[in-house]
Amino acid sequence: MLRIGVCGINEKRALLELRERVARRAESFISQNLGFPHLLLSTCNRTELYFSGEGLWKIGDFFSSHFPERDLFYFYTGVEAFSHLCKVTSGLDSALLGETEIQHQVRLAYARAAKRRTLSKELHFVCQKALRVGKQVRKEWLPSPLLFFEMLWQVAEEHCEGKRVDDLLSRVLLVGWTEMNRRFAHFLQQRGSFSLALATSHFPLTGQIPGVEIASRLLLQEWQRFDWLIFAARASDYLLKGEGESRQLLFDLSVPRNVDPSIQGVSLWNIEEIQKRCVREEEHRRSLDACHRFVEESAERYQERYIEKSLILSGIGLSDH
Repeated sequence: MLRIGVCGINEKRALLELRERVARRAESFISQNLGFPHLLLSTCNRTELYFSGEGLWKIGDFFSSHFPERDLFYFYTGVEAFSHLCKVTSGLDSALLGETEIQHQVRLAYARAAKRRTLSKELHFVCQKALRVGKQVRKEWLPSPLLFFEMLWQVAEEHCEGKRVDDLLSRVLLVGWTEMNRRFAHFLQQRGSFSLALATSHFPLTGQIPGVEIASRLLLQEWQRFDWLIFAARASDYLLKGEGESRQLLFDLSVPRNVDPSIQGVSLWNIEEIQKRCVREEEHRRSLDACHRFVEESAERYQERYIEKSLILSGIGLSDH
């Protein structure tokens, strides 16, 4: 079988504060010379370590032993771990069914691990195939990511108490060069007349977005002049502290959080509160049985191909039997 494993924790097992602590500790953990191939996937909903090698259970136990919350961790190996990654990449395992940011996050985690040269051929294989399966699943089964943006818009409408959103929340600051922020900028442009800015730590190395001012995070020093702020960035500490005004609406979509939860004066929504507002399409989820079967069968089929190819390359070959 594929000699891969995954050990992690997600929003089904832990609340936001606990996921924050795990995410920070995991980043510190992989900064060490671990001595085995690995990839860390850390998002707003999960922190997972994918790894390969001999003694998968020992590796999983070694990783989880660094966390006081180890009893909440899950652990899968072989095709079960591969299938899990396919479901994660597809958005099937997300709190927000079908959200698209996770595919970008998996691709980014894969690229980072490849750059650090911490991947084995097994991990290269499963990452590439999981991204392919995720693309197929989104195309054939899952709802549009616009549903999430519609929910954020609904919260904004309630905040404006019947007045036009683009009147009261006309100045928008997006923090973080993420796919979600770029798509949300386009969504807002279709909804009204907004003044849009995006602050990123990668400025000026990023691309451009028509109609959006791209700036460095220094723009956050002027955050009080914006009406609506959406945070989806990676940061080692809070990007925003202090006191704002009641007219301001803040969405913090990041884990660890970008906005100090003790901030005063504003209407602040973190990722956990936003997820609670989302309508959980339980009937729709149950109707996705065929989709789950497709993912699991795809993982098994790709594993068979991998094993067959490995046998041929090792000179054993199926024709020798």
